[in-house]
Amino acid sequence: MAVQNAFIIVEGPQDAECLARLLKAAGYSRIKDAEDLPLPYRNLFSAHYPRKGRGIDKPHEVPHFRRSATGCIIAMIIAGGDSKLASSLMSAVEAFKGLPDSIGFVLDDDQAPSPNDRHSSLLKTAAEFENLKSLQFPGNPGQILPGPPRTGVFVMPDNRQSGTLEDILLESGAVAYSAQIQAAREFVRSFPTGGLNGEDLEAGRRPSGPKKQVIGSVATMLKPGRTLQVSLQDNRWLTGGAISTALVLELRRWLHLLLDIPAP
Repeated sequence: MAVQNAFIIVEGPQDAECLARLLKAAGYSRIKDAEDLPLPYRNLFSAHYPRKGRGIDKPHEVPHFRRSATGCIIAMIIAGGDSKLASSLMSAVEAFKGLPDSIGFVLDDDQAPSPNDRHSSLLKTAAEFENLKSLQFPGNPGQILPGPPRTGVFVMPDNRQSGTLEDILLESGAVAYSAQIQAAREFVRSFPTGGLNGEDLEAGRRPSGPKKQVIGSVATMLKPGRTLQVSLQDNRWLTGGAISTALVLELRRWLHLLLDIPAP
């Protein structure tokens, strides 16, 4: 059965915008007005805004929606962190009043020992929710179970090595913005840390810290004062030859399998 509706649950807005660019290349367009959504999808707003248990001082991300020429609608649900991935799916299923044709998780692996550990941990957490107990997922990240519903988990950057979205963007950026990526690497290496305290340096010392600094430096030069997700939307990180790099192709192929559309 062709996929007509899908949920893709991601950790943050940058992940959602990355997928949006890849979906655009596959013929999916952005749905901008709530009136253009069928009623079950409109119910997803109440499930995420305001989000139960989340203070009003925190971001409340509304799902992003994309539609293909054949009418398939994808809801990209931004969980707001890895600990909320399973609960975000549960809330969406309750609001949608049923399961979609396809369900996918996209997460990173910055801290866990391996992508397989991240995959197993997520599925264990999901199984704790009554509404999700019937769901079956593949045994390994990167695979797709045909279902119904079709299911899969993609652990960035390639389901085999530890990493994050920034690993994918460093590779695609080396095609789209080669000189700028190199200059940003040199800037990050030579950035003076004198006078900075532990709190100032904490984020940069994390495993993905230097990679995020490089990507963020290029993004802020391209879109001064704007977020990385705006740069992903407006700039050439994931267009042209940049979407044919090895890591991007891994993600695109998984995405196409999840949605049951021809592989890139």
